Amino acid sequence: MVAAATANAARLGLAERFVARRLDLRDLRQDADLTAESFDLVLANPPYRHPASGRRPTDAGRDAARFETDGGLAAFATAAAYAVKNQGLFACVYLAERLAHLMAVCAANRLEIKRLSPVAPRADAPAGQILVMARKNARPGLRLDAPLALYEGHGHATRLTEAALAFCPFLACNAGPQNGESA
Repeated sequence: MVAAATANAARLGLAERFVARRLDLRDLRQDADLTAESFDLVLANPPYRHPASGRRPTDAGRDAARFETDGGLAAFATAAAYAVKNQGLFACVYLAERLAHLMAVCAANRLEIKRLSPVAPRADAPAGQILVMARKNARPGLRLDAPLALYEGHGHATRLTEAALAFCPFLACNAGPQNGESA
């Protein structure tokens, strides 16, 4: 995963500003290379399924990425609160159905949620995930964005929506057929 993240950063022209390292978030304070409140922004994609919910993958790596078995949201939020500067940002993606858990964990770590963006697979589907932006030690004040629909079309004509591409132009490499192109 570290090699893939490093390669992606290079392809996106971010190699000079990006470093990926493997470490245990629960031991972050013991890492001599990371000091408290040294980051402006912490991004996370924590595992978001409770261990007693859903169908578990047989692959151990996929299981650890999806289920809170070896450090879940609380570990990520605690690490973020340690690493991000005062008034710095913590951003993550999480399951919409676990929004109450997310809000409680962020509050317990002095990460005030400032922006929620629901993400739906399609315009006519409910949001399954949420993008969250929280600020450390901030005053209350929340912006709730309109849902972002990721895909349109069906079958071979499935492609990312213009809204998804506007939200993150880096998705263009996975956009699928555009403007009447065939799949």
